[in-house]
Amino acid sequence: MGLENFAMRSIRRLVYGLTLVAALGAAAPAWACPLCQSAAANAIDDGEDPLREAQAYNRSIYIMLAVPYSIIAFAGFYCYRYLGTQRPAK
Repeated sequence: MGLENFAMRSIRRLVYGLTLVAALGAAAPAWACPLCQSAAANAIDDGEDPLREAQAYNRSIYIMLAVPYSIIAFAGFYCYRYLGTQRPAK
C-alpha cells in the first residue's frame, strides 16, 4: 500500500511539473497578438511616446476584460437573487 501511494505521488508530481514546463514554454513566444506587435514596432519607428502607447494598451485590455467579467457578475447576481427568493420545502 505504501509503495502504491509513493508511485502515485511521484507520477502526480511529474505530471504537474511537465504541465508547468509546457505552460511556461508555450507562453514565452506568445507575447502579443500580431496587430499589437506591428503597432508597437511602428510606434517605436514613428517616435511616439512609449508610455502613452503602453497606457492605451492597458486601457484596451481593461475594456476587453470588462465585458466577460460583467456578464459573469450579472449571472452570479441573478442566481443569488433567484436562489435567495426560493422558500425551502417543508
